[in-house]
Amino acid sequence: MMTLESLDWSQAADLLHGSLEVGSWTALHESIHAKILKGEYSPALTEAQTNLQKLHDAGCQEGVAVLLVAEAECLSAFRNWRAAVGAATEGLLLAQRLSLRSLECYASFAVLPYAYLQLGESDKASEAAQHAYELCRQIVDRKMRAKTCMAVARVLQLVSSDASDAETCIREALVAFRALDDPVGEAAAQSSLAQVLVAQDACHEAVRPAREAVRLSSERGRCLAAAHEALVAALLGCNRVAEARQAAEGALSEVRQQGDKNGEAALLVALAQTLAAEKGASEEALSTLQEALKLRQQISLEMSAKVHLEASRLLCRSGMLDETLEHAQEALVSFRQARDWLGERSANVVLSEVYTRRGEPQLAPNRPEAMRLVKDMAQAVQERNADHYHSAAAKYASLAMSGAPVSTSEQREIFKGILQRDVGPSGDFIRANAVSTTSSTMAVGSTFKKAEKTAFYVHFRNSGIAYGPRYRAVDMAIGRSTPAKGDEFEAAAYAVYQIQEDAEDWERSLSSHPSLLDAALQSGSIIGLAQHL
Repeated sequence: MMTLESLDWSQAADLLHGSLEVGSWTALHESIHAKILKGEYSPALTEAQTNLQKLHDAGCQEGVAVLLVAEAECLSAFRNWRAAVGAATEGLLLAQRLSLRSLECYASFAVLPYAYLQLGESDKASEAAQHAYELCRQIVDRKMRAKTCMAVARVLQLVSSDASDAETCIREALVAFRALDDPVGEAAAQSSLAQVLVAQDACHEAVRPAREAVRLSSERGRCLAAAHEALVAALLGCNRVAEARQAAEGALSEVRQQGDKNGEAALLVALAQTLAAEKGASEEALSTLQEALKLRQQISLEMSAKVHLEASRLLCRSGMLDETLEHAQEALVSFRQARDWLGERSANVVLSEVYTRRGEPQLAPNRPEAMRLVKDMAQAVQERNADHYHSAAAKYASLAMSGAPVSTSEQREIFKGILQRDVGPSGDFIRANAVSTTSSTMAVGSTFKKAEKTAFYVHFRNSGIAYGPRYRAVDMAIGRSTPAKGDEFEAAAYAVYQIQEDAEDWERSLSSHPSLLDAALQSGSIIGLAQHL
């Protein structure tokens, strides 16, 4: 799955500087921000705090507001999330009183969402991003509004459970760029729109904006690598592998002629993805990624991280866990230095998968969030809240490539109290919301993976999860893509499960056996298993 290009923090800061009145505090923010981008966190924090006190003593409220947000950025770089939230919130509230909308918007999308996510406060992260979206729509300057919408869309994709929020934001930017007759901005917006549609698995719909982005950039005599990346991803999502490979190879030739090393690395990654989708071409895909890694001295930190990330994914699918760990850790460190939130999350997914397969789930970086989401699912069962259950289950499934780092016994312990108090209705709720068995639902869409019982549990065992006879309750699991809104598609898991023959008489008398709860959670893994079985 492809995500939006990460937020370019230099460009994000430029949005702020371009909309604030010129003043010494704006130059200070530029200086502090430049140090952060270079990894000079301590000098940046010292400069922010020293000048913050000076501006406060001088009664310069606008400067204080700006430097409070700059201080929050420094604290985020040190991963001092609670302090970062405090400084950013103080700066945001002061910006509100002073009617500094651009600064308020910047604090809402550039600092607060990620800090809240790191603190496990996803609702507040989403609220901050939504607030930024509302503020950017109030920006009078149309071009500035369009650029800010693009930046906010990236954050919305990170924090929102509904990717359509990011899509709406990008479409607004696209309309503005068209009205301004800005082909460069329009190409970037079309490319980002294609990427977010791919992220929603609406790959058929993504092909058109990706091709339009390619056309717009080609008319200006340049090859926009991001547009070609999106086109390749969309074609792969439509299972048009040969066409995707042809597109990647053609674009790669163009960027090499232009001398664009970042573009070359990006398209080598795209080409490797097409090769990985071809049967028997995994070695060629790894060789292509090695070619990209040779460019690491000539490409940006973020692009180097993307190459390492793709290498880790491919190695993980090949079962080479030691090599996977090495590349995923390289990617994680680089993404953090580049302040690429989406990239960092993607690297953590791979790392969580490795540690879970090794039988060391306690080392998985996504484990705290996974535990919280299982508790959220249990709470949703208790409250009979289907929407919250589905939301938590979807997020839980995204935390690793095939299985989130929470053991079966831990899941049972979390759900134990609820099932003991209200076993019958709770079991019925879980079954009703974990799978769908209606013939009308099964009649639409297409099956992308089907696993019989033996293959299903062999994969779990290879991943380090050895289910006993009583907990091998899934007889068959099917992954399907089913139509959702308009031309969008969504992945869904279906399963047939039952109490096993090894169960004793007293277990059969239970209205809802614990193995059925576990089977409901197991069934969702068929979506991730599609890459492995």
